[in-house]
Amino acid sequence: MRTKVLGMSVLAGLFALAAENPDASAATMTQTESFTLTAPQVLYTVTTEDSTATVTNNSTQTAFQDLTFNRFDSGLGTLTGVTITFSTTFGATATVTVQNNGDSSGIDFFSDASVDHALTSATGLIDPESSLQLFNATCAAGINAGCTNTQPDDGIGFDTPPGGVGLAPLASFIGSGTFNLTATLNSALTPRISPDNGSAFADNSTFGGTLDATWNGDVKVVYTFEPEGTSVPLPSSLYILVAGLGGIALARRYHR
Repeated sequence: MRTKVLGMSVLAGLFALAAENPDASAATMTQTESFTLTAPQVLYTVTTEDSTATVTNNSTQTAFQDLTFNRFDSGLGTLTGVTITFSTTFGATATVTVQNNGDSSGIDFFSDASVDHALTSATGLIDPESSLQLFNATCAAGINAGCTNTQPDDGIGFDTPPGGVGLAPLASFIGSGTFNLTATLNSALTPRISPDNGSAFADNSTFGGTLDATWNGDVKVVYTFEPEGTSVPLPSSLYILVAGLGGIALARRYHR
């Protein structure tokens, strides 16, 4: 009976040690930065007279924002993991306005929009993440007629990929100071007609377009670490375990 009781003491000690395992004391530290980007408006105009086209275009327009995060302070403990996630929404609106003074009908006029969204690190801490948005505004103008069209492409999500964000080794995130991730928005707009007659576009036609683009979201950095001083079990657990083991040793000696 005494051996059984002492055996229970050993089990109690083991359970206490398991409860105080350093893995159970892992801590996390979270930092979140938000960004809102609006690219300068892209604008083009095309004027065609006597089969000579003049194109004015201010593509590409860019907006960016640096997101600053603290590096992990090794004085807090041992860094065991880093995760970086993001959740964003982007949108854009393209327009095309046409006045066809030529002698051709059945021409479609286009504003072809290209908007790229990228999250990068100049120091290579993350693998570049990007999402390309392609769409257009179009309208058809008959002979000596005009048309206009506005085409939105809004509310599109761009989030952390299923496989997560590729990261540099943990040591790259440890130290004093900060590091930056950069959110960049690039937008471009190109005039086009169909059927295409080359650089002359359409005889005696005038058309133009605009592109407005936005991108906003949140980026989160999470450090997982073992706090300083948690690698040694609490003495109470050791006392219980040692007492149980000592009791078993005495019981065996008694029975001999």
